[in-house]
Amino acid sequence: DAAGGAADGVYHTNVYVAQSEKIQKILEKYRSKYKEEPKVLPLTAVGYDAMYAVDAAVKAKGIGREEIKNGLYEIRLEGATGIVDFDETGLSPRFEHIFVVRNGTAVLVE
Repeated sequence: DAAGGAADGVYHTNVYVAQSEKIQKILEKYRSKYKEEPKVLPLTAVGYDAMYAVDAAVKAKGIGREEIKNGLYEIRLEGATGIVDFDETGLSPRFEHIFVVRNGTAVLVE
């Protein structure tokens, strides 16, 4: 916002979350509890998925540090942001997408 029209044409990466039924449920719960819109919806959804993934790992392998780590490598579940899984480095690279600013709005580059 601060850059105004000067930012048009600038490319950047950010977390992208497509609209889904799960996202709508998260929004409803958030609004109900905090009486406001989430300031950064994608990060709210990623946080939801992170806790969901840890819960699945604990249920699959146990509560210890190594058990959770190993459980995360093995999970594949449908979260609010889509399929949640991790590669051999522990990353879930599907979150980052490229955007371009057009008329002051970040637009997903397809």
